[in-house]
Amino acid sequence: MLKLWILPNLSPMLKTYKMEPINKKKFIYPGLFAGLIYAGVMAAFDYSDDNSFSISSFLINFILFGSFMAAINYFSLRRARKNKK
Repeated sequence: MLKLWILPNLSPMLKTYKMEPINKKKFIYPGLFAGLIYAGVMAAFDYSDDNSFSISSFLINFILFGSFMAAINYFSLRRARKNKK
């Protein structure tokens, strides 16, 4: 068996980093709530500009902004947990 004398014992550094699982519901619900608030504000702006209420634009704003906010919260907490340890 060939032993490398140049390198120190790297086995502790080569262990894979295991993070604790993150409860995804903590990010989905607030993200969807933020999407609901954003879609409501955008619908109010459309209504104040004398545009009719459009359910399709409301749902698009709700789903896109809500999922974007949930993803941002999830990945930022994941990175914070990784840097913490």
